[in-house]
Amino acid sequence: MTITDLELKLLEHAERLGVRVEDDHAGVLRPGDHGGWFPSARLIVVRPTLGPRNRVHTLAHELGHAAHGDPAGHHPRYEHRADLYAADLLIDPQEYAELEMMYDGQAGAIAADLGVTVSLLATWRADLEKRIA
Repeated sequence: MTITDLELKLLEHAERLGVRVEDDHAGVLRPGDHGGWFPSARLIVVRPTLGPRNRVHTLAHELGHAAHGDPAGHHPRYEHRADLYAADLLIDPQEYAELEMMYDGQAGAIAADLGVTVSLLATWRADLEKRIA
């Protein structure tokens, strides 16, 4: 597997937070989960079969849980906050603005150039609109 520049940036961020990142070769993730945060072990586990954009999104999201000291589990408040943290880690506002003009707002093209998922871009855009409204 090739590590993307974004993933490398996230792994360095994890190291600064004192968090280990491992692929889920032991099968600890629940079916349907892309990743998980295990606070007692300061460990993030990621499904190894994810494509690059989903892998980066998942890792950044789980780093959001780690940075905020979230408990294990899926609480909606924590999930949204982790997605916002992920979006802020991965999306540079200036780069986004340039791509927004270049692609006339086409989310799929912008997300592809940024190396993020369309859903993460949508979360970031919605938060941006709330902040400037």
